[in-house]
Amino acid sequence: MSLIEISMLVGGGLVFAVTGFFAARMVFQGRAELLADQAQQLEMQIIELQQRADQLAPLEAEQIRLQEQLNHVRQQEQTLQSRLQQLEERSQHLSHQLSTSEEARKQESKQSEVQIKQLEDTRTQLKLEFEQLANKIFEDKQKQFTSQNQL
Repeated sequence: MSLIEISMLVGGGLVFAVTGFFAARMVFQGRAELLADQAQQLEMQIIELQQRADQLAPLEAEQIRLQEQLNHVRQQEQTLQSRLQQLEERSQHLSHQLSTSEEARKQESKQSEVQIKQLEDTRTQLKLEFEQLANKIFEDKQKQFTSQNQL
């Protein structure tokens, strides 16, 4: 092999190597640009996610506050339900007492009416007896007076 052939081979190899280098450089540069674009998109997504997270923090605090408020309202509801049940039981008890008292009052009223009727009947009877007794006494006195006047 001659020097020219070797030079051509070396020159061809160098041209091939330089061409390959530039081709590889262009491929890697394209990939690097693509990776840079992807990295930039990922950074933008991270920023957007961070902004969303920043927006969610107050909402999460509000959710916790509202959950606590809901728990408090539910506890109040249970307390009120319990109180309502107690009041309903008390109302039933008082209603029963009232009906019992009314029944007793009606019985006493009936007994009072019977006693009043009996007293009125007794009064009428006593009045009649008194009138009869007074008339008898008057007649007896009249007879006695008449007999004394005839003597």
